Amino acid sequence: MDIAENFQRIVKTNNIRTYSIKDLIDKSKQNDSRAQSLLMEYFWSEIKNYTVTIVKEDSDAEDVTVETFTKVFDKLHLYNSDFDFKNWVISIAHNTSIDFLRKKHRFISNLQDSELERYIENVPSIEDIIIEKQKEVSLEDIIADLDEKYRKILHQKYIDGMSIKEIAQDSNLSISNVKVRLMRARKLLNLKN
Repeated sequence: MDIAENFQRIVKTNNIRTYSIKDLIDKSKQNDSRAQSLLMEYFWSEIKNYTVTIVKEDSDAEDVTVETFTKVFDKLHLYNSDFDFKNWVISIAHNTSIDFLRKKHRFISNLQDSELERYIENVPSIEDIIIEKQKEVSLEDIIADLDEKYRKILHQKYIDGMSIKEIAQDSNLSISNVKVRLMRARKLLNLKN
């Protein structure tokens, strides 16, 4: 499919109005949250499936995909419409996945042999439990100033360890809304730091 055909693909929304991918990109560049949500939803499955082939774990792939779309919308002004948008997003997903693996590898590489054995056996020591509690307190302090809807979703995802699907069910939100809120919450945290 060439670039012209790609931009002619149509995203259907509520059977009321249709938008081309190009329209959604243009509206997203103007920070139109509905357009961003539709664009993210349109490409979500492909990007998540791509990231899971690299990071291997479904929950890690969800995190990487959220981070990917955060970067996409932060850097959308740099997108050149002479190139295929999906390929551009995939390249961001690829780089984000590699960064994730590097961070994960650095974490494992920095562990000493005795710590590595505990990590592999998945049996936390008292020290590990204390460190985790400190991290939770630290994350709660960081997100304390955020709006309640963002604070709750970050807590559920990163402290309670819930999946996007579980958060959606618990919060009576669509999976799409959960993804958008996670992306926006992470963006707000990036602005805060």
